[in-house]
Amino acid sequence: MRNPRTLFVIGAGASVEADLPIGKQLIDIVASKLNFKVEQGSLREGTGDFNIVDVLQQRTQTREGIDTYLEAAWRVRDGIIFSNSIDSFIDVHRDDQDIQLCGKLAIAKTILEAERNSKLFIDKPKGEFADLEGLKKTWFFEFVRHLNDGVRKAEISRIFEKVSFIIFNYDRCFEHFMYHALQRHYGISENDAASVMKSLTIFHPYGTIGDLPWEDRAGIPFGFGANRANMQFMASRIKTYTEQIEGHETLLAVREAVKKADTLVFLGFSYHPENMKLLNPGEKCSTERVFGTAFGISSSDVGVIVDQIRQLVRRELSQETMRGRSVTISEPIYIRNELKCAGLLQEYSRSLFAAGPGDDL
Repeated sequence: MRNPRTLFVIGAGASVEADLPIGKQLIDIVASKLNFKVEQGSLREGTGDFNIVDVLQQRTQTREGIDTYLEAAWRVRDGIIFSNSIDSFIDVHRDDQDIQLCGKLAIAKTILEAERNSKLFIDKPKGEFADLEGLKKTWFFEFVRHLNDGVRKAEISRIFEKVSFIIFNYDRCFEHFMYHALQRHYGISENDAASVMKSLTIFHPYGTIGDLPWEDRAGIPFGFGANRANMQFMASRIKTYTEQIEGHETLLAVREAVKKADTLVFLGFSYHPENMKLLNPGEKCSTERVFGTAFGISSSDVGVIVDQIRQLVRRELSQETMRGRSVTISEPIYIRNELKCAGLLQEYSRSLFAAGPGDDL
């Protein structure tokens, strides 16, 4: 990376390039997993998700108890279609523990299955990514190619010095990819790759479904099969917006990272007001440049996003450039609604990344 500190803010749209579901697709999957049908007092086989009902039945040994959980599951199923996201719906019902549990179990199972069905899944030790050719077209590859450029193997411990991440997703796509990409590019061991990865600053404001095995011996492998024990554990790791606000220490660290970054890069991020509020340090930032995707968002709404960013950094970014007698005033906020994540990194590769040997990390 170039000398300026660069902070990448990653949203659900970034994982789409690896085939993970978002938006309406994710809502439909979650609703299907909670679509339990009862016939003559018994659950109809093949309805809802077996692992979810297994956890619910284990938590209560009474008919009344399981009926209560099923009612909560149905409220999630019927209510999320009127919400922008499953996360927002769960947060709205933050005072209902049964809805919280059912929603989080459905999210955890969906993410685990999505990891397994993604381009990033590796089905055996020392194996290859499930869709390597497809993965080469994603922002994951675009990022690692530029990050590695000019960084010698002897310097690998410093590769993440100028870059950090805030990842709003529950999946572990980026960490999983980087861990394996470093091994393949530099020819290093699993232990060495894990050591390098631990030098990367990553914040997950809403948690993840669990650590990976190289992060913690008790971690859950990427795309691992669900069972009663790991389902309950994964659900407990998922946080809503309100729960994150209450987690004051993590929140302060996230906002400090935003404040100190010279360059902000938003990839697959929806610029949801609550998430922008979570990022806002409430004081002037060091920000000099901002890049971001807004794929599919209207030009008028891009203007709204630019205003949100101005409020976030709390400083004037306009620059004057003198050419002869003419003065050009520009604002280095580049929000592109025609580019996806990989396209943005390609478009601004020279602005964001070092260009060869001899550059400072």
